[in-house]
Amino acid sequence: MEKFQVRFEFENGKNDFAIIEHNHLNNAIAKLQRDKWIKDESSGIYYNFDKVITFSVEEYKG
Repeated sequence: MEKFQVRFEFENGKNDFAIIEHNHLNNAIAKLQRDKWIKDESSGIYYNFDKVITFSVEEYKG
């Protein structure tokens, strides 16, 4: 599994980021577009992606 950093902006203008694990970048993007709740693997916090208006994904270099 690879780690990816997701940066996102909510409807209210708040920006945040999460670390997710997936086997491939394209599959990670598809998961973000499909699932309502996304878990940050580093903190365990779940984010409601129904409230996200934009996001970007890149390899995590942590």
